[in-house]
Amino acid sequence: MALVIKYGVKVSGLYEPALQALDLATGVFASHGYDCIMTSGREKGHGDYSHHYKGVAVDLRSRHLAPEHKITILGALQALLGHEYQVLLEGASTPNEHY
Repeated sequence: MALVIKYGVKVSGLYEPALQALDLATGVFASHGYDCIMTSGREKGHGDYSHHYKGVAVDLRSRHLAPEHKITILGALQALLGHEYQVLLEGASTPNEHY
């Protein structure tokens, strides 16, 4: 299992904490048998005050996960990254679902 970066995702300018979180998330996904697919980094299209523009946020695809793994992986990410990171499941059950 690996980190897969969706075509067009801007990864330049991501700060170390975001890169470290991405590395840890890749391990969590792999431990459940999935690739970690990064769908957003610093590109446009986020809210006006999004942390994506600051280089400290990434989106990870979750719609490819079995339903029983979505909450398990969410909990694992939250536990591993701790209170300094915000990990949410956004757009649940939609084509835009992601962490």
